[in-house]
Amino acid sequence: MSCGQVVAVLKEMNMDLYNYCSEYYTKKKWLETYAGTMYPIERQSEWEVPQNVKDIIVLPSVERLKSGRPKKRTWEAGWEKKQHIKCNKCGDLGHTKRTCIRRHQQ
Repeated sequence: MSCGQVVAVLKEMNMDLYNYCSEYYTKKKWLETYAGTMYPIERQSEWEVPQNVKDIIVLPSVERLKSGRPKKRTWEAGWEKKQHIKCNKCGDLGHTKRTCIRRHQQ
């Protein structure tokens, strides 16, 4: 169920929504998170980076990204059968009654 449906069901059953949410989503926890002082980071030129991190070489991806929206891959379950076109006139597979050869032979 999506969140909206869950909220609707809980309201319909007169149940408290907050009994089913993590305490981290409450106003109290949010205020506690940002209660401390946050200092801005210094300029990148002033960062102290350890030498073993500086030595790591990150190479670009070997795989070339294709432009446009990626194609959706659909996987067929083993129990699913492919739909086959069946003729209503002769019962054979692979054509319809409109393109049936036997229809023209009569």
